[in-house]
This record gives sequence, structure tokens and C-alpha cells, in this order.
Amino acid sequence: MYAATLKATEAAAATVSDWQAEETNFEGLRVKVDEGEGSEGWLMNRMSLHEPIVIFNVESEVEGGVAAIAANLLKHVLEPLRGDLDLSSLDKSAATAASH
Repeated sequence: MYAATLKATEAAAATVSDWQAEETNFEGLRVKVDEGEGSEGWLMNRMSLHEPIVIFNVESEVEGGVAAIAANLLKHVLEPLRGDLDLSSLDKSAATAASH
């Protein structure tokens, strides 16, 4: 499944205007996110070393930035793979964020 998420993340980085993929390294694929006014967030797609799971880390320099990056991650990378992935924890987090 990591290969599928990696391919989807690379494709999204090529089409989402404020995303730019860095070269894949031993940690995984890091995507820089231009948050405007000189601020920069990022997301990392990596495989767990101990469990058969894919991990996405997201960081931002602006308030609400993590939610915005996560929304694009869900829309452009994960949603097309929903049938193959368990997104239940992400769905719960998105619902909680939307209610605040």
C-alpha cells in the first residue's frame, strides 16, 4: 500500500499548485507546502518500520495550516484510495475539526 500512496502523493505534488515534492529519501517523500507570505508547511509520506501501515506527518507555520494541508491530503491523495485504506481515524479527526 505504501507504493500506492507514494505514487498518489507524487501525482498530487505535481498538480496541487502550492505543493512541491522533494526527492524521496530513506525517510519517505516530503512535500513542501507554500502557505503564502513566506510561510511554509510540509507533509511526509513514510512507511512504518515496525507495522504494515503508512504514516503521514503534517506540519505548518500558520494557524489552521495543518487542517488545510490535511484536507488537501485527503482530497488529492487518500480519498481516491479509500477502498484500499482504513481512513476512519482521519474521518473522525476531520469531523472534530469541522465542528469547532
